[in-house]
Amino acid sequence: MGIKSNKQWGRIYVAPLSLQGEIIVLSGSPVQTYDKQLREYSPDRTLTPLVIVPKVSAFDEKTVFGEMELTGVEWFEGAPRDKSANRIVEGEYYSISDGSGGVPKYALTIRKNIPPEKPVEYFGIAIFTDPRTNREVRVERSIRSYSHLYDNKAYSLRLKGDSVMVTDPLRLADRSGYWDREIEPQLYTGTEPVDDEHAAYFWDILENGAYRPVTPDDPGIVCHDGNGVYTRKLMYQAKYVTGASFRVRACEYAGSRPQAPTDGRLEKVIEVKTEMAVSLNCEIIQTKGFTLSEDMKQPSAYEVRIFDNRREYGTGYDDLFRITWKGQSAKPGEPEKVLATGGRTLEFIPSDKGFPAGHIFQVWAEVGLLIGESLMGDEEGAVISSQVDGQTVFIATGPVYE
Repeated sequence: MGIKSNKQWGRIYVAPLSLQGEIIVLSGSPVQTYDKQLREYSPDRTLTPLVIVPKVSAFDEKTVFGEMELTGVEWFEGAPRDKSANRIVEGEYYSISDGSGGVPKYALTIRKNIPPEKPVEYFGIAIFTDPRTNREVRVERSIRSYSHLYDNKAYSLRLKGDSVMVTDPLRLADRSGYWDREIEPQLYTGTEPVDDEHAAYFWDILENGAYRPVTPDDPGIVCHDGNGVYTRKLMYQAKYVTGASFRVRACEYAGSRPQAPTDGRLEKVIEVKTEMAVSLNCEIIQTKGFTLSEDMKQPSAYEVRIFDNRREYGTGYDDLFRITWKGQSAKPGEPEKVLATGGRTLEFIPSDKGFPAGHIFQVWAEVGLLIGESLMGDEEGAVISSQVDGQTVFIATGPVYE
């Protein structure tokens, strides 16, 4: 009777996949003009819809795969929110192609006219299968749609920058401090900016489904002067404000500053979030212990590599990751166990970790991603802070990982 060896699970290293993606306009235009006197849009999307579709190309260090065949697309009006609250579905204003009628599959047809004061950023998450690993890959891209107002005397409120601000800790040149970001709106009359002495700005933050005024007590947010009056610019600390929706409203005045906006149309909504790229990935490679004896007393060693579609991140970025090494024996009934916490490398003797003799096992790394820091509160729930050189400093309890 023959004999049979123990089983060794193979591991394959696959080079990071590089991606190029964009939202393509198939027909129509993302930019419209609204004639205030005629109350007409040009082009009118009820007559000439805007049709868009994502396009993704991929390559690695050895192979150029070209344009990828998509297996799905998720469309959103605005930055994707929790539980897909703003995901686009079939309806009066939108339809998603099934590939018939000469329209590419998953293309989005938009029949919604965009008011000049409320531009929209359409986000598409394109999904395809990595031909090397058969794993699903998701790529997020966006396109902005807005309308010009045809009225020489009309007021407008504009932003310096995007209406969606993402802070990726991996992209920061300096990760010390509080990761300060700035939102800068500007009120215009026609094509001329209104000077700050005659423009009033009002800042709100979304809370429990409704906007409320930002106060000087809101942690990590600065938009008041020394007299408690709203400033034109808002500064927020992305280390603490990891996800928020701000609304700014504005109006021009000649005498006393108004206590509330006088024109409800002049507003902008800015979505901010702190997160790492969706393309971030990790894998482990084995560096020792390729062949084990039955008694499990030879050392095994592994190393985890962390990368996205742009580059690999070495140990200099370890302050942004929380690494937990786990393992599990293939013996029936054996639970998974924590082998170590922290560190890019792991070396251990399987028998010392309680792995049963004569049974293969698997090892993996779970990597938590730093998205900010939590704040300490007092007995009444107020955030604890202090002043250092005139700057508010909050007392953090520790990093927050996702």
